[in-house]
Amino acid sequence: MEDKVTGEELRDAVRAAIEDRAVWLYLILKELQGGKEITEVPAVSEAIFKFGRQKGEQMPPADNPGDWARSLITPVGSMVFEQKLVEESDNRAVIEFSYCPLVEAWKKQGASDKEVAALCKMARCGDHGRIASFPFKLTFEKLLAEGDKVCRLLVEREDIRQE
Repeated sequence: MEDKVTGEELRDAVRAAIEDRAVWLYLILKELQGGKEITEVPAVSEAIFKFGRQKGEQMPPADNPGDWARSLITPVGSMVFEQKLVEESDNRAVIEFSYCPLVEAWKKQGASDKEVAALCKMARCGDHGRIASFPFKLTFEKLLAEGDKVCRLLVEREDIRQE
């Protein structure tokens, strides 16, 4: 007899795995900073950027921001982060998500708002690394880690000038 996993069970399992890794990061940084309030560590940000770059190099080619955004949003990722592509064109794409297992894990650990923001800033380096192999720029317009209702990621062509 084959056990079947529901979408909700899969979502919860992936969230739990991501939360575990978020707790690792939190505890390592807390230890490295002598139990004091966590602040950004440039070497950690750089390592996370390099990890993101490795992931980005494995992504399929993307001719425009919409292509890149669609390849980022997987069915599982969509469930885990409650992601959706809210805008896409040849010049820009907007992704929003309303749940972040990282932020939730840090809050469960008792991280202050300032620590959650610092941890998120380091974690976002992975997203910047992921897009570094493409001719696009990534801007975080809203952040769950800073109290917004969603994370809002804007992907634009690098060569588009804002007037």
